[in-house]
Amino acid sequence: MAEGRNPNEEKRKETVERVTLAVAFERFFEARNKLSPHTVTNYGRTAKLYLKAWRKKPMNQITRQMVLARHQEIAKAHGEVTANNAMRHLRSVYNFIAATQDDFPPNPVLILSQARAWYRERRRQTLVTALDLPMWWKAVMAEPDYSRDFLLTALFTGMRRGELMKLRWDNVGLQARTLHLPTTKNGDPLNLPLSAFLADLLTKRKEAADGSPWVFPGPGKNGHLVETKSSCSASPQGQASASPCTISAAPLSPSPKALTFHTTRSSGS
Repeated sequence: MAEGRNPNEEKRKETVERVTLAVAFERFFEARNKLSPHTVTNYGRTAKLYLKAWRKKPMNQITRQMVLARHQEIAKAHGEVTANNAMRHLRSVYNFIAATQDDFPPNPVLILSQARAWYRERRRQTLVTALDLPMWWKAVMAEPDYSRDFLLTALFTGMRRGELMKLRWDNVGLQARTLHLPTTKNGDPLNLPLSAFLADLLTKRKEAADGSPWVFPGPGKNGHLVETKSSCSASPQGQASASPCTISAAPLSPSPKALTFHTTRSSGS
């Protein structure tokens, strides 16, 4: 104090300096322990891949200009949607850390809104219409049983792909014809009635399950289905494809939240 220094202020600054980007993401995950595994994976990918160069940098030293430049770099290397998502993740983590620290600088990701630098994103509008449904149905029935049953279950329940892939027999009541998910993406439980068609489909899958706890088992380490790709190619305008991923030269999905993977299948990604 006699030298004109405030030990408390110096200690506070030292504490803030130790909050690197890597530490910030770890604290964010610890505090938000109810995030879905999918969300945690996406945030982790942002920290380890797209913001790798900043992992050891203190959060309060990330500037607006750095954010703007990195946003553009990610877009060029990985696509505009990826760039937007990476900066949304950074914004959320920064806001969380700033709320726990005193005198933290304003969130540098604000520059993207102030400069109108966010990339424009267009929602997919490729849906199966009533007129297209017969062709889609015919194509689905030509699929292998695992993808056919997956598509039909998604069609009749509207469930998200990730929810359906991880569906367990514990959550299916075949006698009561009900389906229950304790927690969905938005944190709420989901209870659905099963139609006679779907109950019959799932009953047959149960009989052939061979003891697997998963409704849609897969060969991976997780034990459940993680990929629904099959070989497919674009069809001429007005003709049905041999695979449900393409109809009339355009990818179609019965439900934008449950079957959007059709669009990636038709593009080959």
